[in-house]
Amino acid sequence: MEFKRSALSSSFSFFNKFSRRRIYSVAASSSSSLRSFHSPPALVSSSHRSSAHSGCGFYSVHDLDHAHELFDQMLRARPLPSIVQFTKLLSRVVKIKHYTAAVCFFKEMRVRGVPVDAHSLTILIEAFCLSNRAEYGFCVLGMFFKCGIDFDTVASNTLIKGLCLDNNIVEAVGLFKKLVREDLCEVYNITYNVLMNGLCKMTERRVSPNIITYTSLIQGLCSFCRWRDVTKLMNEMVRHNVYPNVCTFSILVDAFCKEGKLKDAEAVIQIMIQRNVYPNVVTYNALIEGYCLQGQMDDARRALGRMIDKGLQPDRMSYNTIINGYCRRKEMDEAFHLFHEMPQKGLYPNVVTYTTMLQGLFLAGRCDDALNLFQDMQLSGHAPNFHTYCVLLTGLCENRHIEEAMSVYSNETVPEVIVDSSNRHRPASHKAKEMNQCRSDKWTL
Repeated sequence: MEFKRSALSSSFSFFNKFSRRRIYSVAASSSSSLRSFHSPPALVSSSHRSSAHSGCGFYSVHDLDHAHELFDQMLRARPLPSIVQFTKLLSRVVKIKHYTAAVCFFKEMRVRGVPVDAHSLTILIEAFCLSNRAEYGFCVLGMFFKCGIDFDTVASNTLIKGLCLDNNIVEAVGLFKKLVREDLCEVYNITYNVLMNGLCKMTERRVSPNIITYTSLIQGLCSFCRWRDVTKLMNEMVRHNVYPNVCTFSILVDAFCKEGKLKDAEAVIQIMIQRNVYPNVVTYNALIEGYCLQGQMDDARRALGRMIDKGLQPDRMSYNTIINGYCRRKEMDEAFHLFHEMPQKGLYPNVVTYTTMLQGLFLAGRCDDALNLFQDMQLSGHAPNFHTYCVLLTGLCENRHIEEAMSVYSNETVPEVIVDSSNRHRPASHKAKEMNQCRSDKWTL
């Protein structure tokens, strides 16, 4: 999901204006009376003083006056209490449903130089969400990144839940997909429960989700092998006249294949055809990978043949997957046959193809062939990446070709700066350490 710039800019604008308000202005629009931040400090009992500093008195806060009293004490204390203490008070203010005051407290904390953490920012998101302003939670999301704080699962669940409460299911699903796609945080079972709950409340209000919403949820449920919930959701789709498309079915095929349930995957394909939803290249690639994972290479080749018979053109991933399957079984003649067949089909090996072949050759003990292929790879214009060098040096060392490994390294075949899969640059002084670590990390597709 792409966040709208106008929405974000308005969110930041609202947060800045909203945060600058004095609490007495909030009191004017609410039934609760509240003093200004700049009003004279009230007399506070010693018991309150000690409880505020220790944090154990926050649970006794039942009204906004008491919360403000404790907040003033904490701001006057020297040294200032830790962010943990402030966060406990913020949490309590949200618990007693004074969301506006919680935002104002947070702003004053920032003005006084109190550092923030993931917990305090999450409470701020919760305050916006519970006050039906979930869209303003996105500006807090920006604060996570600006402050260098990891956006964790609790924060993401809070924001997704707020969007669901605000009937923004599509945006909630979009945020979830963005989190997964960009690996911003871990996604656990509870995240899908939040989305499912939001979906149910959406349907209760006669707002029908579309195929994208259902497909995203099905993909999440499949990731956690919640097959009963998948079946339940599929049935619910049909009841609401939303029918699975090729993307939905392909997700099911892929999930079954990864679980080794190949018969179920084939059954899904048959259902697709019966409903005039025809498998595409993605569907067949998932099926091919499933057979390769189980070592059933003949079935994988037959699936490739079925794809061609249906008029579909296999892509590079189709060939890379089968080549990887043969390499895992050390059947390098078959792997080379497909490797040389690719250009005939208008497809050309890439760095993944070459690296897979290299690993297969080393597994088969064919070090000379691997070195020749590595040379051909460079001559063909494919620059080896971090994983390629891991496979090369690990393969040579495991086959006791230490001199060749040292020769590759000392002749500066390994580039001065290695870039790994996450595009982080590593200086040459760290190369040896990285190569040793790669011995346990086999290259896999």
